[in-house]
Amino acid sequence: SENQLLSYFGRLSPEDCNQFKIHDTTFTEFRFTWREKRQDTVPEPFVQEEHLDTCWAIALFRGQSALVRIKGSDRALLTLEMLLAGPVVVAFDVFPSYEDKFVPALGQGIFTPTDVECEMRLYQRFTRHCVVLYGKGVEMKGQRIKEFWEALESRGDKFGDTGFVLLARGKCLIREVVELKEESLASFSIQRLII
Repeated sequence: SENQLLSYFGRLSPEDCNQFKIHDTTFTEFRFTWREKRQDTVPEPFVQEEHLDTCWAIALFRGQSALVRIKGSDRALLTLEMLLAGPVVVAFDVFPSYEDKFVPALGQGIFTPTDVECEMRLYQRFTRHCVVLYGKGVEMKGQRIKEFWEALESRGDKFGDTGFVLLARGKCLIREVVELKEESLASFSIQRLII
């Protein structure tokens, strides 16, 4: 509804709002993303080999590389403020619909787990996959508003939007966060936050 949009975007300045480009009045998408704000934080495309479980190393390397470029950001908790300071490395549960539908569709659209999958988490463990969160946004189709995280996948630039995918917010997808802090020009610390 219009009130939800005003509430969501009410804190943005007119300059921030003028950045958004509306191409279709039935479908609108707003994003805050480091990919647009600081293109130099986005690494070269890299495809993780399927038989290797290296997404965690790729995500940590990408997160640290972005932090080096941004230099010195003091982050508190896993909140939007943390993402505002720079890209964040996260792990999320790989639900059956991610592997069975989202991956074969080459990461198009917003991945949203089913309600059944969210409940399955109570009694079943899922494999976790690491990505780097670069931003957040909201998609509007008619009266439907869907919030999402923008994440850099390790499946290469042919997957999603040049390697970036959208993960639904508010569905408890993110299970762990790795916070990278610059302590000096040559020293970094890693703090793992479990959600």
